[in-house]
Amino acid sequence: MKEENLCHTAHCRLQVANSTGGDYAFAVDRNGFHWKCVNRLQIQGDPGHHENWACIPLACYNEEGNLASGFKFEEDCKRPWVVGNDDGAVVADA
Repeated sequence: MKEENLCHTAHCRLQVANSTGGDYAFAVDRNGFHWKCVNRLQIQGDPGHHENWACIPLACYNEEGNLASGFKFEEDCKRPWVVGNDDGAVVADA
C-alpha cells in the first residue's frame, strides 16, 4: 500500500471503517494483508489529496476482542469473529 493511501488519523480510520456507501473497495496486498479503501472525497475533514484513496488495514478479532490468527491472503474471518481496524472499530461491510 502506498504511503499517500494510508489513513494517518483516528478520524480518517473511523470514517473508512464506517463507510457503507459510495466509492469503496476491499483489497489484499502482495503480503496477504487485507485493506478497506474509500475514495478520499468521502472523508470529511481530510486534508489529504482528494485524487487517491484512504485505506486502513483490517484484522480479525475473536469473541474476547483478541487478535485472531489466519486472516491473510484468501482466508476469511470466521463468524462469530469480527473484522476490525487497528483502533478496534468494527469495519462495516467486511
